[in-house]
Amino acid sequence: MSTRAQRICALLAISLFGGAAAAHEPPDKPMLWKSLTFRCDVAEGPNLERCAPLKAKGIDPRIVARSRLDVEGIPSCRLSGLTPGTTVNYPFPYSEDPRFLTLPRPLVMITNPDWAEPPPLDAIAQLYPKQAVAAGLTARVVISCRVAASGEAQDCKVVEETAPGNGFGEAGLKAMTLMRFKPQKRDCTPTDDGTIRIPLVFAPPRSGR
Repeated sequence: MSTRAQRICALLAISLFGGAAAAHEPPDKPMLWKSLTFRCDVAEGPNLERCAPLKAKGIDPRIVARSRLDVEGIPSCRLSGLTPGTTVNYPFPYSEDPRFLTLPRPLVMITNPDWAEPPPLDAIAQLYPKQAVAAGLTARVVISCRVAASGEAQDCKVVEETAPGNGFGEAGLKAMTLMRFKPQKRDCTPTDDGTIRIPLVFAPPRSGR
């Protein structure tokens, strides 16, 4: 990476977030997730069998039982690399929210996307709003998008903007059109409805950069 690109990278903060069954979370009350580890036997397939929870004291027994069934129902494609005949400790997300017990089964897991290609940092840095240059503003924008199976970010919207009215939200939306991802997967199959949240920090351009 060139020195110029490194400087731009320092000004552009990009991170990815994903979660389990996000489509079932009401926007006004997100479902909070924790991790429960199960000790399981690895069977042919591979598949997980005879799973027993570790450190489950204080967790609703119904949630533990539901989580155990979810773990033992994990498809083989998500367990590649496990050796039949061995025993493994397998962490699994659960929620103490009562809605957890009523989620459609099997519990759908959506994994975080990967970059299909590196973000074009130079091009994104040039999206800094011209109307904000004189004031020398630095702003943080968070963009939420759906990642299509093609890897394109679609249906993007601004969910946070620290300096509204200066064009940073629009710049963030334009930046998303320059990014390409590997599609998110639902139980090993590319899906059109996985979502990501991309925080972007726009800093004013420096003379002589």
